[in-house]
Amino acid sequence: AQGHLQKMCRDRKAKKIEIPSTAVSCVQQDSEQQSEFYIQQLSSHKPLVVSVVVDGANIDMEVDTGAGVSLVSETTFRRLWPHKTWKSSSVRLRNYSGELVPVRGAVDVEVLFKGRKWSLELLVVKGNGASLLGRSWLLVIPGILEEVNTMVGDSLEKVKKKHS
Repeated sequence: AQGHLQKMCRDRKAKKIEIPSTAVSCVQQDSEQQSEFYIQQLSSHKPLVVSVVVDGANIDMEVDTGAGVSLVSETTFRRLWPHKTWKSSSVRLRNYSGELVPVRGAVDVEVLFKGRKWSLELLVVKGNGASLLGRSWLLVIPGILEEVNTMVGDSLEKVKKKHS
């Protein structure tokens, strides 16, 4: 049986709801086109945030295992790397209601996490929303999911203590 969130995440004909285009917590790839993704907010829970160093800048990124891509807003990009430019990208992002989220481009960056480096692609989207660390990086960078599990475990312990 499908849960409500799973059904809503996959059903294009579902009732449209108003979600700001900067609210990014699920990016789902359209099976018909390799470069089209859907962005939606599935939860009002506090995001799980991991700090990474991207091209020399410390960035707090929201971790989302449902997101196919990693991205930063144009505002964040221009603040952190004012002299850097992006290349064009064929990736298309959509919010839950099907509206396009403008992709400004993509940039190849050096990512540093726990003393190790990777060269990865980062999308730049219009606006000033949160930075998102999706599967495009999660599957490459070991240790991020373990850090998230530790954060979740710590939160569960606090809840247990509060209610015992």
